[in-house]
Order: sequence, then C-alpha cells, then structure tokens
Amino acid sequence: MKHAFPSLAVGALAALAGTLAIPQTPVAPPPKPPASGPTLAVTMQFIQERLNNHDTVGYVSTRSDLAAETFRQLYSISGAVADPGACTVHKIETTNTKIEVAAGNAYNENNTPVTGDDLLRRSVETSTVHLSEVESIRVESLQDLTSRGFAEAARPEVAVAIVPTVYTMTLVASKPVFKFHVSFIKGKNAPVESDSSGKTDTLYFRDEDTANTLARALTHAVELCGGGNKSPF
Repeated sequence: MKHAFPSLAVGALAALAGTLAIPQTPVAPPPKPPASGPTLAVTMQFIQERLNNHDTVGYVSTRSDLAAETFRQLYSISGAVADPGACTVHKIETTNTKIEVAAGNAYNENNTPVTGDDLLRRSVETSTVHLSEVESIRVESLQDLTSRGFAEAARPEVAVAIVPTVYTMTLVASKPVFKFHVSFIKGKNAPVESDSSGKTDTLYFRDEDTANTLARALTHAVELCGGGNKSPF
C-alpha cells in the first residue's frame, strides 16, 4: 500500500536531493542460500567412483515357459564418467549370458534350434544419461521388476526365479529420453550394432544397500541439475 506524504515533506525531500545530488547506485540482490547437502561436483565424483568400483553381478534365471533352459549371467559396469558441468553420467554395461539346455531338449529362437557356441551371448551397452531428464528413481529386486514386465505384457502366467537375489536401480522418465547403443555378439558371429531409446534405464547390484546409496546420490544430483517430477499433481 502506497503512503501519501504531506506536500511540505515532499518539497523538502526534493530540494535535499537536488542539493546533495546523491548518486543512485543499484543494490545487488542478497546471495541465494547454498543448497543443502554435498555440492554437485562432490556428488558426481561419488557417483563416478561408485559406478567404476561396481562389483560384477552374477545370477541364474529360469522361466516357467522355458522349463528346460537356465540362463547364467554376469553383469558389470565400466568406463563411468559423471560430468557435473554437463549434468551427465556416461557408462558402459556388459552382460555375458550362457544358456544351458537340459539333456534331451532344444532351445529355439524364431523356430530355429540354437546349439553350441550360439548359446553364448555378450551384450555391451553404452549410454549417457542427462540428469535433468530424470523424473524419478526406484529400487527393487530384479525378480519383481521382471515379473511386473511380464504382467504388463499380458503374460502374468510366466513365473520367473532369479538366484541369488539381485537388486535394480531404475532411472525413470515420462518420455523415451534414454538413448542406448548396443553391440551384441552371439557365439562367434560378428557383432550386431543397434541404437534404441526408452523411458527407463536400469542398473543391477548385488545388494540393496549399494543400490539405495547410489539412488540417493543420483536423486540429489538430479535435483541439483533441475530434474525431478515437475507435475503439480
């Protein structure tokens, strides 16, 4: 609310300003309070170190619709670079898979039997995540994640068993903003290169504590980079 000053006071103030000719220097706004928690640089360094010290995750998975097959997998992360200037996390994920078939049975892909060296697979996935595009992060077991995937694909009857328990950390966005380049090798065949995109990016861990610790660090980095869920609802 504006105040009306007496005319005498206004005249006196005007005369004083004219006599003294006080320069009008703009006042700088007060500094913003520092964000709580570690700085982005410290957080990104922590993320990079944790990813590059990631232990190889080994597990066996079976499916009720493929009763004669066992999938033995080894998963690892390497080449992680967390750049605080660009708010990006670059990483390389490698998965080696060995398909074991029970005696007297055959494993088929596209109605074609697969045998010998072709039962060995290697997938090398390279990706760079822009943290400003991440909206949420969730941690859950790989078995829960896989079972939900079958249910969402209208195949809830498929039962999955994963031993030992493996935990996942999934970065989530509402649009397919995550980009992946995959080099896939089957047996002794030449690598097949492909590019894809998706709304999620999932990493695997041996234990839940490690997954949760990295999820907290990434959540903090996402907030500092301007990401997160912007919906008012």
